[in-house]
Amino acid sequence: QEWESFEDYLESIPEWEKELIGDNKAEKGGLDTILELLVTTDGHRSIFGASDGGLRKRRREYGSQGWLIATYNAQVLWRGSASAPGIPNSSYRAEGYGMMGFLRMIFHIMLYHKIRIPESEMERKIVFFTDSQSLINKQIQLHSYEDWYAAIHTWPHADVLMQLRSAE
Repeated sequence: QEWESFEDYLESIPEWEKELIGDNKAEKGGLDTILELLVTTDGHRSIFGASDGGLRKRRREYGSQGWLIATYNAQVLWRGSASAPGIPNSSYRAEGYGMMGFLRMIFHIMLYHKIRIPESEMERKIVFFTDSQSLINKQIQLHSYEDWYAAIHTWPHADVLMQLRSAE
């Protein structure tokens, strides 16, 4: 299907992805800069991503997350925020949702604009930051396994961890 714009394309994605990406906004020139950074062959032209998540306790617990896409000198190109549902909810889960929101946005930018990053350039193209050391440690642990064993599915927030693991 052909869409008139990337924004029209985003309206056509499944509802779960819209909810994950959340309220999002490109900064002026943000999409053009992202596309340039994705396709350039220059050495230090990476995209930087960051996310954060948290849990608020009011009458009910609910998580929220946010993510951004930026340049090496911290110029924000695109940002988004959304809820982070799930039971039991936690800051850890919300951190994972923020990471997934970033990854899905990058995925859709690349899919819509038909961009493929060669394997030889993957490591330098996208650099991601999170302040959740426990999320990083769990991802490292998951990546160390050749095969997943049944007990992984009993880990807290295994659904989020496995989605992040399969997004590589």
